[in-house]
Amino acid sequence: MKHYNWPLFIFGILICLLGLLGIFLPILPTTPFLILGAFFFSKSNPKFYYYLIHHPRFGKNLFNWFEFGIINQKAKKMSVGFISASYLIVLWGKNPWTIKVGVFLILVAVICFILKRPSTRPTTILILGHGKVGSRIAQELISNKLMGTVKIYRTTRSDSSPSDQGHIFFDLNDKKSWDHLPFVDFTFWTLPANNSPHTLEFWHLKKHLLGKTIGIGTTSQYLPSKQETWIDENYTHIDTSHKRRQIENQMVKEGAIWGICPGLYDESSHPSKWLQFEKVHPTNFINLVHRQDCARALIHLALYSPLGEVYHLSDGRPFLWSDLSKYFVEKKLIDQKIYDQFMDKQKEAPKVLKKGKISNRKLMSLQDFTFKHSLVEDLS
Repeated sequence: MKHYNWPLFIFGILICLLGLLGIFLPILPTTPFLILGAFFFSKSNPKFYYYLIHHPRFGKNLFNWFEFGIINQKAKKMSVGFISASYLIVLWGKNPWTIKVGVFLILVAVICFILKRPSTRPTTILILGHGKVGSRIAQELISNKLMGTVKIYRTTRSDSSPSDQGHIFFDLNDKKSWDHLPFVDFTFWTLPANNSPHTLEFWHLKKHLLGKTIGIGTTSQYLPSKQETWIDENYTHIDTSHKRRQIENQMVKEGAIWGICPGLYDESSHPSKWLQFEKVHPTNFINLVHRQDCARALIHLALYSPLGEVYHLSDGRPFLWSDLSKYFVEKKLIDQKIYDQFMDKQKEAPKVLKKGKISNRKLMSLQDFTFKHSLVEDLS
C-alpha cells in the first residue's frame, strides 16, 4: 500500500467538501477552498491533486493559481464579498473592540493580497510531439510574438528534462504521464508515426485540457490517378486503410483543425539531398513547404480557422522532379553525375505514384495568409 500523509489527505477532503457546498450556498466561495484542498492533496495524494486540477469544471482556475498565481475577476469579487460578509458577523457580535480591529486588519491584508494577484495569464501553448515543426512553432511564437506573450509547454519522452523550462514528460502509451499536461489555450499535435492504440482514448479523456487543437498530417494519404491532378481538401481518393488517417478524420469531426503538410524542407533538409531516396522519381511531382512557413501557417490556423476544418499547407508551387533536379545542376547544388544517375530512373516505373499537385487556395483565403519562402526564389 502506498504511503500517504493521511492527516493532510483527510484535511484536504474536508476542505474540498466545504468548497463543494459553495456550489449550493452562494455565501461560500468554491474556488478558494478547492485551491487549499488541492494544495493539501499535492502534499499527500498526487492522484487526487491531478484529478482536481484536470477537472473539466474547476480545474482551469486551480491550474491558473498553481501555475501563474492567477485569481480571475469573478473569483476576486466573490472572495471579497465573502470576506466582507464574514467581518459583518464579527462586527455585529459581542466582541471586544481589540478583536474587531485585529480581525479587520487581517481581513484587509487578505483582501489586498487577493486584489494584487494577476487576473489574466499569458496565452498558453502545448506542443505535443516535439519535432522540427514543433521547434519552428516555438521559435515563431517567441521571436515574432504572433500570439503576444506566451507560455510554451513542450512534451518529451524523457522524464529527466527540466520542467522549469517548459518540458513535460509525456508518452501516449504511459497513461500516468497524461496527468502531467497543463490546461492550455492551443495545442499543436503531431501524431506519432507508429500509431498508439491509446490516441483516441487520450483525446476523449483530455481534450478539455488541450484548448483549440491543431493537428499536423501529411499528403501521403492521397492516391492521385495517373493524370496530373490538382488536389484540394475535398479530394476523395484517399488511403483510409491506415489507422492514423482514421484517427485524424475522427478528431476533425470532433472539432480539431488539421494542417496537411507536403515535403518539409529547410537549410538542414534540402530537396537537393532527396534524389537518392527510393520514392523520388523524375516523373513524379514534389509539393513543398518551408518549415518556417509550415509553422506560420499552423499558428495562422490556430488564430483564425473555425473548428473542424482541414487545410493544405503546400506553398502551391509543385515541381516535376525532372525539372527540379535540372535546376539543382544549374545552381551547382548537385553535380552532373548525380543528375544523370537520377534521370536514369525514368527507365523504370516509379515505386510510388506521386502525380498530384496540392492546392493551397483554402489556406490562402483564410485572412490573406502569405508564404515567405519559395524554393526557386530562395535559390535565385
